[in-house]
Amino acid sequence: MSLSITRTITAGIALVFAVGWVRPGVCAPPTTHPIKPEVLALVKQSTEAYKKLKSYSADVALHTDFVSQKGSGTIDRQYVLALDRANRFCYRDLTDKTSTAAVSDGKKFVNYNSERNQYTESPAPADYKGINIVDDVVFEPLGTYMIALMLQGDALADKDVREGLEKATIGTPVVENGKKWQLLHMIFGPEADSCDIYIGEDHLIGKSTTKRKDDNSKFDQTETLSNIKLDKPIDPAVFLYTPPANAVKVDRFQEAQRPGDAILIKRGGVSLASYGGPPSISFDKNVKQLIDQAAAAYSKLNSYYHVAIFRAKGTKDGKKVDQSAKFSLAMVRPNKLAFKMISSGSVAAVCDGKTFTDYRAGEYVQLAAPSTIKDLHLEQDDFDPVAGSYLIALLLQDKAFADPKLNGILLKATVHKGIVADSKSWDALDFPMPDGLSFVLSFDPSTHLLAWAAAKVPDQDLVLTETFQEVELNKDVASSEFTFALPATAKRVPKL
Repeated sequence: MSLSITRTITAGIALVFAVGWVRPGVCAPPTTHPIKPEVLALVKQSTEAYKKLKSYSADVALHTDFVSQKGSGTIDRQYVLALDRANRFCYRDLTDKTSTAAVSDGKKFVNYNSERNQYTESPAPADYKGINIVDDVVFEPLGTYMIALMLQGDALADKDVREGLEKATIGTPVVENGKKWQLLHMIFGPEADSCDIYIGEDHLIGKSTTKRKDDNSKFDQTETLSNIKLDKPIDPAVFLYTPPANAVKVDRFQEAQRPGDAILIKRGGVSLASYGGPPSISFDKNVKQLIDQAAAAYSKLNSYYHVAIFRAKGTKDGKKVDQSAKFSLAMVRPNKLAFKMISSGSVAAVCDGKTFTDYRAGEYVQLAAPSTIKDLHLEQDDFDPVAGSYLIALLLQDKAFADPKLNGILLKATVHKGIVADSKSWDALDFPMPDGLSFVLSFDPSTHLLAWAAAKVPDQDLVLTETFQEVELNKDVASSEFTFALPATAKRVPKL
């Protein structure tokens, strides 16, 4: 079976490295500093413009670039904000089907919290003001959140926004793409993020930028609103929403919306900001412990070898599927590492100790070998679709937290200990994936080594598995494992 066939039937498995975020925030006690008159005047003008609208809708793009001690990366998410008075409302993260949503169709209001996989359902209030967006709905885009507040007629209803406005100044107007913008500059949130809200001459918000920088990290986020419609008909389908099939319905969310909020509730019920704010990387302690244990186990090995069997079995689009592909992963310290697709030879990342060759789809890059495997730059595309082998390679490098895309999914992972399969107990790392993909990595609790990986493709009777055979630890690895003959037609390129 060719890699292209494997890639076609297993497109979902590569999503294991898609980016996701948790959005922790810590609310500060309320303050009473006055807002500068020019800031207050600008905010009131915008609020007046929004609250008189009978309907509003906008598409929102949120682009984030970040650098931290654990890696760097780029994240793109898509949202929609829509209001059709009196009481039809929609705020949704459209990036995947398991993202945040707060939707009123005029009869019922559904609020889905993606971080808990819980939702509430209640009769729709008589008007939009009856939706408690401050306490009940978690927004990530700041400009979108301020618009939602202004549509309710009160941008100061959220104490965190008010505190940001108390520190705000009016910046020098800018012109972009022929349009003039007034800049509302805010110092916002517990990380003292520098935020600029772009307000047009029509007093409407069209963009925001958020920046954070310290000695160890950098964070740049741009929110852009497009396809803005004012007082125009909105497709009724926008206000239709069904929570994920595995979501749990609750009367109310059992925990505070964000870490730290429960403490503030006990201190006197101060208003809790709904703006989740720019994300910070914070792993569940059980997830981090499991990955750290696995890294300790793999990184101390002097040599390693396995054959990975990837298999897709079941039914796809009504047709029986039973296909497999074979891969090998080998490592000898200090600087030999090789991953190959044995089935077809169409993919290889091989470092023989002198030269590193990265070959994909007829093209290759060749570089001098680094002194240690930790300095090898391995990419997810080299390992598609065997995500388990990719994780093992990173663990051998002691770089499991170096891939920002992997970090993104680890942020949403859950550890389940004592899962019994094949008459043995396993530590399972469970990933809630976009589009309902169920993905599990199973580790041996005694050795902390990865034993197998599996995924269930949604809406298909199709199971994807990656199992490891011929696993050898600290044994001699044949020199031939670190050789690779480039096809005669292979083209050398500066970068894949």
